Amino acid sequence: MLIWRVILSLVAIITIAFGQDNPVLTCNPSHDHLDPSSHRFISSCPESMYCTPQPQANPNTSLSRPQQQILHQVDSSRDPKQAPISNFGNETTHISDDGEVGGGGGGGSQNGGVCVDRACRRDEFPFGFPSGSPLPPLCSSTGGRPTYCPDNGSGCRAVLLPGSPCELVRDEQCAAPPRGSSSWVDNTGALCLNRICTYVNATLANPCVVENTTYSYPSALSHSLYTLSVIRNNCLPELYCDPTSLSCLKAKLVSEPCSADFECIMGTCDQGTCINGFDTPYVVTPRQWAILISVIFIALVMTMVTLILVHRRHRYRIFRELREYYTEQISLRRAIIALHTAAANGELDIGEDEGPSVRKGYLRNGVY
Repeated sequence: MLIWRVILSLVAIITIAFGQDNPVLTCNPSHDHLDPSSHRFISSCPESMYCTPQPQANPNTSLSRPQQQILHQVDSSRDPKQAPISNFGNETTHISDDGEVGGGGGGGSQNGGVCVDRACRRDEFPFGFPSGSPLPPLCSSTGGRPTYCPDNGSGCRAVLLPGSPCELVRDEQCAAPPRGSSSWVDNTGALCLNRICTYVNATLANPCVVENTTYSYPSALSHSLYTLSVIRNNCLPELYCDPTSLSCLKAKLVSEPCSADFECIMGTCDQGTCINGFDTPYVVTPRQWAILISVIFIALVMTMVTLILVHRRHRYRIFRELREYYTEQISLRRAIIALHTAAANGELDIGEDEGPSVRKGYLRNGVY
């Protein structure tokens, strides 16, 4: 009898799924977890959906009628000895010790669930949504009651007080301290350290909380994994938490010896020495400004002088060519005038072997 119920439920699910535009996707909320290497949230549902425990098929649920029919078929095929499906309204999200994030609220998360559209989003342009599809709303981080969107996108929730459990590296889930307090830093002052909301209020030489998160992902230049460790703490600015003594120490200045980036006030430790970060803007001193302006001025003067000298040499070369040309023209004109004068006076004598000449003097080669 149980086998027939299972077969009928499968046929009903397949029939309804292929008979509608948006088939129901089944999932298991207990499978929601963080990737151990990249710490990215992973679910059995698509990126635009999240897994919720199966609700009871009743008119008060927010599911459509085809979804309620599927859930009714699945519930009717269940073994009566199994625990009942938990109520949809009691669905919560919990974080286990091994980093998994799943649905709570009784045995519903252990018995499967359905994929529904996300009710909120964290990013302005989220990943995994089809082009042109409507996006879920962003949660308000300001105002009288700030909210946040959990990793699974199940809906906006009120921020958490210090000591409450939070999701990995989700500082926006923690409520900020009162404005004007010692923990108020850059419009925040609350961190999610070791998955617990904590204020940034540890002072010099006092105990502190440190969190070391390691991210691993394939390298673009080799087949090995690239590992990045991010160490955070709840010490006040210009302090860091010593991992050995777990107490806040004064951050090290530039050129001081260091062993890790978090020890330096600029956040960069290179070859055992604190240096300015690569994104730190370079500050030009007045002396450097004076040298730069002087060099630019000298370069401009030298360029102008060089151009003037080159221009003068060019003009002098053209002047010499013109002087030689006019000198030659004047010489030829004098020779022609002398030739005409001699011919008019009858003094021109042209021999067979010699050029033109005059009786009283000579005119040869254009010279009189």
